[in-house]
Amino acid sequence: TDRTFMEFKNDIKVSDANLVSVGIPQQEDKGEYNNSYEKTSSVESIYIQDVLNYNQHSGVIAFRSLDNSSYGTHSTYNLDYGYALNSSLKFTLGVGTGFKAPTF
Repeated sequence: TDRTFMEFKNDIKVSDANLVSVGIPQQEDKGEYNNSYEKTSSVESIYIQDVLNYNQHSGVIAFRSLDNSSYGTHSTYNLDYGYALNSSLKFTLGVGTGFKAPTF
């Protein structure tokens, strides 16, 4: 399998406590079996992520929309919250969705 990957990513520092990232990754996979069967699949997506930190509190909000040429369009999200009790112990809670296309 041959894979080509390219990504545009921009990090925007809104403040010392807030970093927003926006990205547009693209990927193309080409696979071959016994020199007689070839399959090509591509994935185009866009995402935005906001990372927040305030004292002991931290949070992440993320959203991604992807279009897989073989398996359609899917949207995913992620929400995380963290609370640091001290410099070496942090509790986190998160919820999210995901999509992983089968590989060949």
